[in-house]
Amino acid sequence: MIAPGTTFAGPLRIPLGQILLTQHERRDPQRVAFYHELLTQHPHDDPGVVMLIPHPDYPTLYTALDGHHRIVAAFLAGRCDVLALIQFPPQTMQTMQTMQTMQTMQQQSSSSAESAESSAA
Repeated sequence: MIAPGTTFAGPLRIPLGQILLTQHERRDPQRVAFYHELLTQHPHDDPGVVMLIPHPDYPTLYTALDGHHRIVAAFLAGRCDVLALIQFPPQTMQTMQTMQTMQTMQQQSSSSAESAESSAA
């Protein structure tokens, strides 16, 4: 179930190098082979959208929630990215909004300081 306040971005092309597969369970080789065949036979198409979340410790990386077989198949097929939806939990969006507010305040503060210096000169 998706928590209230959860938001999504995408679909976006996310480089495979930015996706961490943190669930270390055995993958079904037949399913990986199925997606690999689709990817090699249809190089300009995607076999669906994978679901990612921002990694809690590395802000430029993502963790896979769904689509592990498709991610592995994309890697094996030589793809450089996958089509993904990014799921942002409510607290993540609040943190991002707070950071954006702080950046805006810093920009306004530095602009005001520059204007004051220009006026004084």
